Amino acid sequence: MVLLLKHHALLCPSCGQVQSSSAKTRAKCLSCNHSWALSQKGMSIGVLGSYWRPAEAGAHVKMAKEARAGAQCG
Repeated sequence: MVLLLKHHALLCPSCGQVQSSSAKTRAKCLSCNHSWALSQKGMSIGVLGSYWRPAEAGAHVKMAKEARAGAQCG
C-alpha cells in the first residue's frame, strides 16, 4: 500500500518536469499537460516525496531542480 500525504513533490513521467502538487489521485504536468495516476497497483508513479506541509514539498522541488541544473552543467 502506498501512503500519499497531502502535498507532493512530483516528477512528470512524460517530460521530466519537477513540480509540487496537492493532488490526491491524479496529477497534471504544468509544462506538458500530461495527466497521470499517482498510484497504480500499490506503486507510486512520479512521486518524489510526500509531505504534510506545502513548504516541505516546495523545498524538495527546489532541491530537485537545482540538482538537475547542476547535473546538466557538469
